[in-house]
Amino acid sequence: MVFLECSDVDFRVLKECVDQTAEVMRKMSGNVTERLYPNIDHTINQDEMDFVYRIIDIVLPPENLVQLCPSLPSRRNGELPL
Repeated sequence: MVFLECSDVDFRVLKECVDQTAEVMRKMSGNVTERLYPNIDHTINQDEMDFVYRIIDIVLPPENLVQLCPSLPSRRNGELPL
């Protein structure tokens, strides 16, 4: 799974580059999610974090993550701020 995103006003990650990358990856049979966020700076937003957490939960369920990294703060119990 590939997650590509940017803002329509992001001066560092251009929408055109994200579109082209998504197109190439789809031609290579990639599972691509592409999102465009309107009028935000070059930053990370809550929607992005939520999406990434969902992907991590699919690829590496929470019980396995705790086994691999027992000292890692849990985002479910509020230890990990967003």
